[in-house]
Order: sequence, then structure tokens, then C-alpha cells
Amino acid sequence: AEAEYPNAPVWVGELYLELHRATLTSQARTKQGNRRSEHLLREAELWAATAAVRTGFPYPYEELDRIWKTVLLHQFHDILPGSSIAWVHREARRTYERVAEELTGIIDAAQRALAGEGGTELVFNSAPHRRDGVPAG
Repeated sequence: AEAEYPNAPVWVGELYLELHRATLTSQARTKQGNRRSEHLLREAELWAATAAVRTGFPYPYEELDRIWKTVLLHQFHDILPGSSIAWVHREARRTYERVAEELTGIIDAAQRALAGEGGTELVFNSAPHRRDGVPAG
């Protein structure tokens, strides 16, 4: 290699780039899975708590605690920034998919409890403001 590139640049000192941290990633799917999980956790907690207060829906403490711990574990400094090996990111993707499935189940169950019996279509808005437009889905 030296014969092909005799004057290779050499870095001396710390590699920590204080002004450019957290701007790029090689594993965008991992970050997307993390962010989606955070959003779904918020939704699950909101609708489960609302359903528990209004209808007696059994609040899923254990499930949410376990899921939170899983998401937080995946925020480890080698996973979320993208510096782990490919196997880790494949496992993280599978974990985030499982987390999304579990949280969607919790959200659906809580919203069904809130909706009660009947044939009227309901739209749930978790935003702190009014939304306009046609609901997705």
C-alpha cells in the first residue's frame, strides 16, 4: 500500500469532531426505527392512560416498561449512531419491527376500548392542536 500511496495523510490527535457530531449516519433505518418507536410509545401511553381513566381499560404497565427498556437499550452509543457491525443493525431492525407491532396492538386495543360499541367511525387525534384535512388510512 505504501508503494501505491507513499504520502498518505496522517491524522494526529483526537478524532472527536466537536462541531460536527450527530450530523450523519451510515444506518438511517436504525435511527428511523428508534424515532418511530419513540412516537409509538407516546401514542401507546396516551391512549392506554386515557382508556384506563375513562373506561377501566387495564393499563399495560409491564408491557410498556419492557418496551421502553428495549428502545432505551437500542439507544446505546454503538447502535443508534451506526458504528456497530451489520449484524447488530439487522437485529435492531427486527427489534424495532417487533416493538412497532406490539405498540400498535396496545394503541388499537386502547382506542377500541375508548370507542366502545357501535358503528360510528371515530378519528383519534393525539396532537395538542386541531387538525384539518382527511385522515389517513
